Amino acid sequence: MSLKLSQGLYPALEEILGSAEEARRQVRAAQVEDAYQTAVVDVFKKAAPLVLKHTNAVYCFEEKGVMQFVIYTDDSSIRSSLDARQEWMKIALYKQGLTFSLFKVLPAQKSIKTRHPFENAQILPQKPVFREISASEMAEIEEFVAPIEDEIVKEAFKQALISDLKTREI
Repeated sequence: MSLKLSQGLYPALEEILGSAEEARRQVRAAQVEDAYQTAVVDVFKKAAPLVLKHTNAVYCFEEKGVMQFVIYTDDSSIRSSLDARQEWMKIALYKQGLTFSLFKVLPAQKSIKTRHPFENAQILPQKPVFREISASEMAEIEEFVAPIEDEIVKEAFKQALISDLKTREI
């Protein structure tokens, strides 16, 4: 191989390999962010948008032989909530294939504070699961509301009891 050809080939290979490594990192970062968002929705339910709004960065990396999952937030109450629910978060993240030994929630500082990776996150509302009410449950409701004299109050109370039973877990 001529010297001229090799001088042009090596920089080209470095550029290709460098960009492939960068692409791999970006894909991994997107996977970690997606897993975090899913875990937050699973754990925090209705409060998930608030938690995601105050999350500035999420990393999963190995340092000195220890896999770490690190979350940076710009709000101390969100840090407290994440810290209090860290075991639930770990379980939710493990279910998605992320394995790590150390889970940290840290305050966002300097340039990290300006990042908002979940600013435009689309969180689909979870539809409630309704169940059918059995004949015996309906009879129990009828018996329970029978002593109420006012028909409007009786019907409203009956509907409230039916709604409560329909949304309870099976």
